[in-house]
Amino acid sequence: MIDLRLIANDVPFILWGVPLTLGIALSSFALGAFLSVPFAYITLARVPVARHVIGGWVQFFTVTPSLVHITWVYYVVPIAFGLKLSAVEAVILALGAETSAYLSVILRSGIQAVPSGQWKAAAVLGLSGWQRALYVVLPQTVRIVVAPSANMFVLILKETSIASILAVPEILNRGMSVSANTFRPLEVLTTVALTYFVVAYPFVRMAAALERRSRIGFRSI
Repeated sequence: MIDLRLIANDVPFILWGVPLTLGIALSSFALGAFLSVPFAYITLARVPVARHVIGGWVQFFTVTPSLVHITWVYYVVPIAFGLKLSAVEAVILALGAETSAYLSVILRSGIQAVPSGQWKAAAVLGLSGWQRALYVVLPQTVRIVVAPSANMFVLILKETSIASILAVPEILNRGMSVSANTFRPLEVLTTVALTYFVVAYPFVRMAAALERRSRIGFRSI
């Protein structure tokens, strides 16, 4: 029988992992979003060589598991490139690279969804290519991609739990530590699951609300 009162004193220790979990998710998402913009435009512009490199990057990070990305960055990058990374930095880099792959596809699809007439109208007004992209296409693209991007953030938030394999003291790692010390995995892991739910649920609702708003926006055009 589950009795959460038996681990009441350990719950604050688990909850102290929430800020780190959110910090890793936000940092990874920010890094991925920053990289996705040039990735998407280079792919659409069909820049020689570069678009093939980015295509390989996207294929690699969308096909291979997140756990492979994290362990590869943590163990291989220091050997191959001489960079000393902490476990948190390795997780952020790995999840950021993965996020950039997914977001670049989302952003590219959003740009392509903007009617071609918008590009032509901007060209008639005498705007340069970058001005057309920045002032005409990008604002419309943001409305299209904001909902799937929010869903991507929820995915990254959940995948931060993989960082526990590198002993990063996020929610799951702290829960496993408490479980090993108290021999109460039922109560502890239930608490961990509920914590993830409480943390992630507002973002899930936000993503759903953004998706509804984007659909309403398209119907009004």
